[in-house]
This record gives sequence, structure tokens and C-alpha cells, in this order.
Amino acid sequence: NGYWEIQKVQLPDGQEKEYKINETVDYIEWNSKTGFRKKVKPQFDGKYLTNDELETIQIKDSSGIFQIHYKTDFAQWSEEILSLTDSILVLKNKQNLEYHYKRFKPISIQ
Repeated sequence: NGYWEIQKVQLPDGQEKEYKINETVDYIEWNSKTGFRKKVKPQFDGKYLTNDELETIQIKDSSGIFQIHYKTDFAQWSEEILSLTDSILVLKNKQNLEYHYKRFKPISIQ
């Protein structure tokens, strides 16, 4: 659960696309059976702008390989969880793109 910021995407050929500045972060909430992921836009006061769009998720274990299954009104897809710690999340999709996230730490300017 929590806010996750994309750091980089690793392409199948090993090339990487780095994300130095992100206007949005992913908020993931999961309660051991189902949950959701949505894009949110952090504000300088510590709050987040959001909309009603979200992706429902289920996490499934298939012989020790954990996958997140996403569903919206328009599409369904899945990503394999390659790594998950308190501060790092790495996902891989069917196109062999690896998405590297770090735990988002908000900047608050008072």
C-alpha cells in the first residue's frame, strides 16, 4: 500500500529510460484480496489531486510467481512482481518491460 514513483523503465534490450521528474505518482491500496491503483498528482502542501479513474487489482500466486492483475472498464492486463521491499517495487509486463518504482516521499512547502 502507498505512493510509488516511477524511477526508470528497462527495455528488453537492456536500454533504460529514466524518469527524473514525475508529475504523477501511483497510489496502490490492497487488502489481501482486492484493491486498486490510481494516478495522483502531489501538491506542494502535501495533498494530492486525483480523479475517479482507477484500476482494480488482484494479486495472484502462480507457483511462487506473483502477478498483479489489473482491470478497467476498457482493458485487462497483468504484470509480474519481480521485487518488492518497503522502498522498491519492480514490475515486468508481457512485453518484457521492467518498471522500477521507489516509495514516494512528498515534498511539503509550508
